[in-house]
Amino acid sequence: MSGLGTSEIKVLYQLNTMPPGIPTWFIARSHRFTTNTHWRTGAVLQHNDRTHKALVQAYSRRNTVELIVRGPTPAAFFSILDDGFNRTLERYPGLEIKRLVPCPCMRSENEACTELFDYDDLQKRLTRNPPRHEIECRKSGDLLDVRQLLLGLAPSERDATRAGIERLTGMLDSIINKMADQAEYTQRMFLKILRIAQDQQEVRCPSIFAVIPEKSRLTGNTFELRLYCEEPGAWHPLPDPSGRYQVNESADWLRKIAPHLKQLLAVLKHAAPLAGPVLGMAVSTMSERLKAEVDAMAELVAQIPEPARTLEPTRQERYSEPGPAVRATTEADFRALEALLTKLDPDRTWGGLSRKTTPEGLTLYLCREHYEAYRRTVRLLLRTRGSSIVQRYRQLLI
Repeated sequence: MSGLGTSEIKVLYQLNTMPPGIPTWFIARSHRFTTNTHWRTGAVLQHNDRTHKALVQAYSRRNTVELIVRGPTPAAFFSILDDGFNRTLERYPGLEIKRLVPCPCMRSENEACTELFDYDDLQKRLTRNPPRHEIECRKSGDLLDVRQLLLGLAPSERDATRAGIERLTGMLDSIINKMADQAEYTQRMFLKILRIAQDQQEVRCPSIFAVIPEKSRLTGNTFELRLYCEEPGAWHPLPDPSGRYQVNESADWLRKIAPHLKQLLAVLKHAAPLAGPVLGMAVSTMSERLKAEVDAMAELVAQIPEPARTLEPTRQERYSEPGPAVRATTEADFRALEALLTKLDPDRTWGGLSRKTTPEGLTLYLCREHYEAYRRTVRLLLRTRGSSIVQRYRQLLI
């Protein structure tokens, strides 16, 4: 794994016991990244961009699994693998899991620091009000950026049950501001937390789109909603006229999903240019359209009034979980979004978007080209014969 750039993300997963199938179940789940270099306790994996590689290694005597990713911008690839490994660990009820983040500072020129930070503790620092963005290394005394330490790490399903959605989205805000130049990573993080929120509201519908005002004022009540493909790192509008809906509702539904629109806009502003044409649309055409739609949406979002608060929160309210009344004004009502989309598209065709759940458990609504890319991977894998890793993957698909 040498010669891959200067950036590295490394995390240790400390388990109370090493169950059978670790890490081979995870290697099977990640087979689309195979380099055909794997052994009983580990594997070398490679991202499809061929510039990022990963090493996963289990140490049964220490009940520890180590995951290392290196490359120019390793956060996105690491977040995929971290999601996949956490999903694998969830197969084992009662398994105690602690994610430990090594300190990046150096004790000396040739000696790495031995300090380890608990992921849960780092997450809590970002979800405080106000957030605490720094933590001190006990070995060197250096102050470190918590957002940098959490680079690539997304909340798992276990984290979602312990922390409120409002706190998770607060953490997302901090990371988006810090990592705006890594579009694939921020888009995956956004979608992951978004799906957790939607699952809690029992909502299933596309959620990446632009809302364009047809009139210059918010009170005009006429908008156009344009659906996007949700492939992380490659968000893009669908080609005309697919996925375009005229909205003649009152502006009340905009206010209900305003928190979602504001975060969505923050991520869309930093969308990376596509590497190649999609669905017959040239890269330059797609980029120009994306910029124009983001600019128009920004003007619209700026006109949505902030939710009113009549009283200052008490000290107890400030440091406790927000109650239902507060959540009603600070979290998006995705039920209103699903109801509107279903009214606009009763057949739920979504402009040709197809619903796909990745092996890491992330649900996406994809255009034909990106959906087929996942299907090609599965078909290629299922043609393979004689590999124990493939047999594991077949069991995962059942």
